[in-house]
Amino acid sequence: MDERWGRLLLSELLYELRKVADTPPVDDLQEYDGNKPAFLKAQKKRKSTGKIHLTTKSAAGGFIKGGAKWIGDLIGGMTLIGAEGRAVASADARQFLETSVRVEQTLLKNEKHLELLLPDPASSDDRRWPGPITYRSALNHFVAICIRVHSIAPEVRFEDVISNVAKRVLIPGLAHNMKFFARENPHVYRLFVHNDKICYRLGLKWVGSEEQIKTVPISERHVFRKWVRLFNVMVDAATFISPEQRGEMFGSFQNLLKDHEAEPRTSQLWKELSILASGDMAVDEILVSCVLGDVGVDAKDLTSSPLVNCARARFGLLRYAYGMQREMEEFRERFSYGQTEVEGILRRISKTHSGNQLDSDLSNQAFGWAYIFSRYLLLGRKKKDNDSDSLANHSLASSLLCGLLEALVGRKAVGDAEERMLALRYLLGYLTNPRFIKSPEYLRKNKGDLKYNSGRIEAFIKIAE
Repeated sequence: MDERWGRLLLSELLYELRKVADTPPVDDLQEYDGNKPAFLKAQKKRKSTGKIHLTTKSAAGGFIKGGAKWIGDLIGGMTLIGAEGRAVASADARQFLETSVRVEQTLLKNEKHLELLLPDPASSDDRRWPGPITYRSALNHFVAICIRVHSIAPEVRFEDVISNVAKRVLIPGLAHNMKFFARENPHVYRLFVHNDKICYRLGLKWVGSEEQIKTVPISERHVFRKWVRLFNVMVDAATFISPEQRGEMFGSFQNLLKDHEAEPRTSQLWKELSILASGDMAVDEILVSCVLGDVGVDAKDLTSSPLVNCARARFGLLRYAYGMQREMEEFRERFSYGQTEVEGILRRISKTHSGNQLDSDLSNQAFGWAYIFSRYLLLGRKKKDNDSDSLANHSLASSLLCGLLEALVGRKAVGDAEERMLALRYLLGYLTNPRFIKSPEYLRKNKGDLKYNSGRIEAFIKIAE
């Protein structure tokens, strides 16, 4: 077996990334030359971060083994009960807990140091949702997908798995994070996104970047240096693939952002992020299926299987509501406005034969209003003072939301397949998520019944199967 799989650990990757990024050591005086506020902010952060304890492969392996033994003892009833019924942890259990704290502190401090060495979109004043993807989250997802693909197809080369997972996880994440710099650092953004002659398009490191920095405004120079450092580190880490392949990956990064600029709602970046946004960045079977297809392994096409995951589907719908701020504001003031709009959309869908593909603007409006209504039906959402009739409108809003999604699920045209699957996934997620208010008609078998019945939901699950 390729020994590199044994070194593919989150703790190792974070540590190595920080070590390589800080070689040679970064001098804050040079990094923030001419930008005193940014320099003082970095100095304050550096003092509060503290030193890092190395978490080696052997230490991480011992931590995992210790955890397995402690959990096994706990399940087996070997935890001792002390005086007054209090649990007394064994020496092994105490050591495991102490080690877990050290490992977590190491991960946190490595990431804090990375924020000083590499681009930190969290420091931007742009507070859009979804927020930036942290280095820890991105690498954690990267490792999880790599290991999952390797466990299914161990015959696939390490290089092929790593490069294809990077295209699906790291490149969209980088593109998403770059968006946070567009407003405050426009020169840097244009330099990396709209420069087709940049050396990274050839898969090469940027040598002599200090010459180029003279054309960058002083307030943006430290950001420029951090992005150059990050991309140079990535070029060094990807020496196992050809320069042409590295150039293609950077070109993909640029194309995702250019495409997003043209039309955010239908951009490829939103589609990629909707798959990545699985809540806790855990292993995502849809993404695993995509990577298996990329490396030429036959696997069940999970992209056509509607997973019951409302978080992902909600993210998928958000892009359709991206340009509907005016409608959102009007709906907050007048529920009847949203009701009239949705009823009109439903009439237009019903007039289009199920075998004919829906007009893209019509399906976009349907998904946009479905997202707006789902926000309205989310438990715990603060209501406006003048929204006194909201409780009376909840049942109607739920019926209209489900009506929109059902209308899209019922489409038969081949061209509506993607929209049909998204609608079914969101409908299942909405009906099975306790955080949303639902109309009684979807929770009862017959109108007027008092007891809950899952018949309506099971009907949609059968469609999904």
